Amino acid sequence: MIGVALSIVVMYFINDAQLIANLTLRLNFTVLGYAILTCIVFGLLSGVYPAWRMSKLNIVTALKA
Repeated sequence: MIGVALSIVVMYFINDAQLIANLTLRLNFTVLGYAILTCIVFGLLSGVYPAWRMSKLNIVTALKA
Protein backbone atom coordinates (compact mmCIF):
# COMPACT_ATOMS: atom_id res chain seq x y z
CA MET A 1 0.00 0.00 0.00
CA ILE A 2 2.93 2.32 0.66
CA GLY A 3 4.23 1.68 -2.86
CA VAL A 4 0.84 2.50 -4.40
CA ALA A 5 0.59 5.71 -2.37
CA LEU A 6 4.12 6.76 -3.33
CA SER A 7 3.49 6.02 -6.99
CA ILE A 8 0.34 8.18 -6.94
CA VAL A 9 2.32 11.05 -5.41
CA VAL A 10 5.13 10.69 -7.97
CA MET A 11 2.64 10.52 -10.85
CA TYR A 12 1.00 13.70 -9.57
CA PHE A 13 4.33 15.55 -9.55
CA ILE A 14 5.31 14.25 -13.00
CA ASN A 15 1.93 15.26 -14.44
CA ASP A 16 2.17 18.67 -12.77
CA ALA A 17 5.70 19.33 -14.10
CA GLN A 18 4.61 18.70 -17.73
CA LEU A 19 8.08 17.54 -18.78
CA ILE A 20 6.71 15.78 -21.87
CA ALA A 21 3.92 17.33 -23.90
CA ASN A 22 0.56 15.50 -23.77
CA LEU A 23 1.81 13.05 -21.12
CA THR A 24 -0.74 12.13 -18.49
CA LEU A 25 0.11 9.30 -16.13
CA ARG A 26 -2.61 7.49 -14.22
CA LEU A 27 -2.92 4.36 -12.14
CA ASN A 28 -4.29 1.33 -13.96
CA PHE A 29 -6.30 -0.61 -11.38
CA THR A 30 -6.63 -3.70 -13.59
CA VAL A 31 -2.87 -4.11 -13.81
CA LEU A 32 -2.56 -3.33 -10.09
CA GLY A 33 -5.11 -6.04 -9.29
CA TYR A 34 -3.32 -8.64 -11.40
CA ALA A 35 0.01 -7.70 -9.82
CA ILE A 36 -1.38 -8.04 -6.30
CA LEU A 37 -3.00 -11.37 -7.17
CA THR A 38 0.27 -12.66 -8.65
CA CYS A 39 2.20 -11.58 -5.55
CA ILE A 40 -0.29 -13.36 -3.28
CA VAL A 41 -0.15 -16.58 -5.31
CA PHE A 42 3.65 -16.69 -5.43
CA GLY A 43 3.85 -15.70 -1.76
CA LEU A 44 1.63 -18.61 -0.82
CA LEU A 45 3.56 -21.00 -3.05
CA SER A 46 6.91 -19.98 -1.62
CA GLY A 47 5.80 -19.74 2.01
CA VAL A 48 2.86 -21.99 2.79
CA TYR A 49 3.72 -24.97 0.60
CA PRO A 50 7.22 -25.59 2.07
CA ALA A 51 5.86 -25.12 5.59
CA TRP A 52 3.06 -27.58 4.88
CA ARG A 53 5.56 -30.16 3.54
CA MET A 54 7.85 -29.73 6.56
CA SER A 55 4.93 -30.13 8.97
CA LYS A 56 4.39 -33.68 7.68
CA LEU A 57 7.98 -34.72 8.51
CA ASN A 58 9.08 -36.27 11.76
CA ILE A 59 10.64 -33.54 13.92
CA VAL A 60 13.76 -35.55 14.74
CA THR A 61 14.35 -36.43 11.08
CA ALA A 62 13.86 -32.82 10.00
CA LEU A 63 16.32 -31.53 12.61
CA LYS A 64 18.97 -34.09 11.65
CA ALA A 65 18.78 -33.15 7.95
